[in-house]
Amino acid sequence: GDKTVEIDLEASHINAMYEVATGKPYPKEYGDPYRLVIDGRSVPRHIAKNLLSFSQGAYSDIGVSQRVGRSYKKKANKKDAKQKDIDNLDEWKRFTKKTPGTKIHKVLMMKHYQVKDYYLRGKQYGDMISGWEADLVFEVVMELTNRGVACLTVYDSFIVQSKYEDLVKDLVKNTRFINRRNLANLLEVDKEVAFTL
Repeated sequence: GDKTVEIDLEASHINAMYEVATGKPYPKEYGDPYRLVIDGRSVPRHIAKNLLSFSQGAYSDIGVSQRVGRSYKKKANKKDAKQKDIDNLDEWKRFTKKTPGTKIHKVLMMKHYQVKDYYLRGKQYGDMISGWEADLVFEVVMELTNRGVACLTVYDSFIVQSKYEDLVKDLVKNTRFINRRNLANLLEVDKEVAFTL
């Protein structure tokens, strides 16, 4: 019967990648990891976020851009499409008319040069990156469990009793990635070999 609160692990996939690559999340002093300006135009956040997310399972800039475009169309063309999805597709079309998705992706890779080698390695490698993200989430869950705090996760967010909000925010801020499953070491393995594991 207690009130609950949902606390989001912001930019979880990019932070997980930085944790694995550098031992630290994306530096806060750099601002929003999805903020990008190209030719004086601010790239809508959802476009940058989708391009980075879809980069996890693709092999090329063109492939990423095509997959993102298809995803926007699929969501916007559903019978029960949300207005936000329709607006996002419209914004994608307008923005990429002047600045192609491939160019946005290349600039994103320059911005995130420390983790760029983790992208464009195909679906199986992308699934491993998702594993890093999940591992980061469950480091927080394990600590909450150790403290006797009930928690429900929804992707990269935590639902807890409101009285634990500050605790969860503190854990989200300070919990580091631990390579418990030895997934991070696959970066050193040749791509073809990694696909057989």
